[in-house]
Amino acid sequence: MQNRWNRLLAFVAFAVLLVGGVLVLAAWFNRPGVVSWANYERIQPGMTVEQLERLLGGQGYEVTETNGLPGVVDHDVPFDHPKRIKPVVSGERYLKWNVGENDRTVIVSLKDGVVAEKWFWELSL
Repeated sequence: MQNRWNRLLAFVAFAVLLVGGVLVLAAWFNRPGVVSWANYERIQPGMTVEQLERLLGGQGYEVTETNGLPGVVDHDVPFDHPKRIKPVVSGERYLKWNVGENDRTVIVSLKDGVVAEKWFWELSL
């Protein structure tokens, strides 16, 4: 009987350590200061550039609609129309944060110096 209790206690200790390790890893990868889905979700309209930089871990680099801003198909526009592809966000100014070789990207549009829209992309394997 003592042997069963020892095994049960060892299993419970292992489970607690495993769950604790997973929680620590999740907190580490989603902490403020990194480009992550969790931090992307924390971006709200009206945030300042300084708040974005604190949340995403540094300065984003500026992109333009023609250089560095991805596009999506607007299905409401006729096939041969030049505006068929539109930017993923719209605004007056655009900031982009990357991880790795575009493994994870956050793009934010600014209007009047604050966040207007946001966009997230992550490489899926």
